[in-house]
Amino acid sequence: TYSPDEFQHFYASVAVAHREPSRSDIKESIKSGAADALKAERLIDYEIGYRFAREKFSLSANVYFMEYKDQLVATGKLSEVGYVIKENIPCSYRRGIELAAAWQALRWLKLDGNLTLSRNKAVDYTAYVDTYDNASDWNPVAQTEVFFDKTNLILSPEIIGMLMANVTPGAGFEVALSGKFVGKQYMDNFNSEISEVPAYFVAALNVGKEFSLRRGEAASPKLR
Repeated sequence: TYSPDEFQHFYASVAVAHREPSRSDIKESIKSGAADALKAERLIDYEIGYRFAREKFSLSANVYFMEYKDQLVATGKLSEVGYVIKENIPCSYRRGIELAAAWQALRWLKLDGNLTLSRNKAVDYTAYVDTYDNASDWNPVAQTEVFFDKTNLILSPEIIGMLMANVTPGAGFEVALSGKFVGKQYMDNFNSEISEVPAYFVAALNVGKEFSLRRGEAASPKLR
């Protein structure tokens, strides 16, 4: 971390994390005969950023590169009882930028916002898709392998943003209006059409008031 003055901070970091397969991952992989192939995940996270903060204004920017090796992901394979079987993929990543700012525009008005733009990909990924012999009675046959040079990671939107206005017209009274946008994402790692979650927007209004209650008095308990 480097701080040229009391208002500015530059920073950079490198972090490493490992995650072992869970008990359920190992148990289901034993049933499918693939337990010996399971490996621990490794993540190296590189980040660099900047923060500026004054009494009425602040902003920050953070760039991150999360590089995975042998990440455990669902590939579409299922056990005999329908449990998801996870496998290691050689390379995947989450890379993006996070921006945030806050401004005390007036004594009674504060504005906040943040935005995340990212790319979240699995590289050299093989998916296993359920296949049926016809469209009428749905008799299952062997799964079909589908190879992707790159595909989006599960539940990983590329855009997330929020804006909020906070109004305090009087002592103990607060009104906050916020809006959040979440971009398109998928409920599987091979981005099938039926698994797509469309982008959505949520607006929220919160109104709060603090009340002062008359205090009572109580004798302190005696220790015996």
